[in-house]
This record gives sequence, structure tokens and C-alpha cells, in this order.
Amino acid sequence: MGRKFNGCFKHTDCFANKNGCCMALSDTRFHGKDCPFFKTHEQAKEGRRNARTRLVITGQEDLIEKYGGHSADEYQ
Repeated sequence: MGRKFNGCFKHTDCFANKNGCCMALSDTRFHGKDCPFFKTHEQAKEGRRNARTRLVITGQEDLIEKYGGHSADEYQ
């Protein structure tokens, strides 16, 4: 049985929003508050770049490939 995705029409510009469904969170009810996970595509991309940089600087490049990222050499 596949995962059921929750509807999200508030932030259509969120990186995790695909056709009105949140691909990142299983619960999109925030009781009147804004989604704490919201990021634009550009913000998410910048966050991934920063995370890769930290992994390279700290000598943990193996984690990039282990968890489905690309080789650190591709981002220099």
C-alpha cells in the first residue's frame, strides 16, 4: 500500500509541494500557524549546498554518497 500524501494549497511555491500535495510531511495541520517546514525551491537548493559544504569541510563526504547525494567533487 502506498503512502498517502496530505493536501497543501497554502504554499504552492514550496519545494515539497507537488500538485497540491506535501511530499515531505505526513501531517500538514498546524492549528492556525504557518508551516514551519516551508521553503521555496531556491531556499531548499541553498540549504542543500550549505549542507554539502559542511560535510566536505568536516571530512564526511562519504555521507553524501551514502544517502543518495552526488559526489562532492561535482559541486566544486
